[in-house]
Amino acid sequence: MHTSRRQCFDANNTRFKCCCGIHVKNGALLVSIVTFLTFGIILIDNINYYGNINNGSGNLWSSIAGLTIAGVVCALLLYGVCYARAAFLMPYLIIQGIAITVYTLGTVICFIGVVSDNQLAHDFADKWAYDNGDTSERGVSLIAFFVLLIQLLFQVWFFSVVYRCHVFFRLQCAH
Repeated sequence: MHTSRRQCFDANNTRFKCCCGIHVKNGALLVSIVTFLTFGIILIDNINYYGNINNGSGNLWSSIAGLTIAGVVCALLLYGVCYARAAFLMPYLIIQGIAITVYTLGTVICFIGVVSDNQLAHDFADKWAYDNGDTSERGVSLIAFFVLLIQLLFQVWFFSVVYRCHVFFRLQCAH
C-alpha cells in the first residue's frame, strides 16, 4: 500500500520572498502601486505634450486609450493581490511578457546601432529618443540602448515578482 505525505504549505518559505526579504504578495502590491503612479505620470505628460502641439488630439486619444487599458490591467493586478486571486494577475503577466519582448527587441536594435553603422538601427534610436539632431547617431543609439536596457531589467524584475506571487496564490489555494 502506497501512502503519500502531503506537505504543509509554508507561506513564509524563502521562495516567496523578493526585494530584500519582502514577501511576494507585498512585492506585487508595491509593483501595482509603482505601475499606477508611472501610468499617472505618463498620462499627465501626454496631456501636457499633446495639448501644446497643433492637431495632436488624435494621438492624445490613442495615448489615453492605451493608458486606460494599462490602468485596467493594473487595477486587476491590485484586486488580485489584495484578494489573493491568482487569475487576476494573468493580464498583467501577459502584458509584461509582451513588453519584455518589445523592450528586448528595441535593446538589440539599439545595440546594433552602437556597434555598427546600420542606418535602420540609428533611425530607430533617433525616433525613439526624439533626438533634436545635436547628438551623433552612435550617441543616440548608446543612450537609447542604456535606457531601454534599464527599463527591460525593471520589466523582468516586476514580471518575476508578480509571477512568484501568482505561484504563491495558486499553491495557497491548493492547500
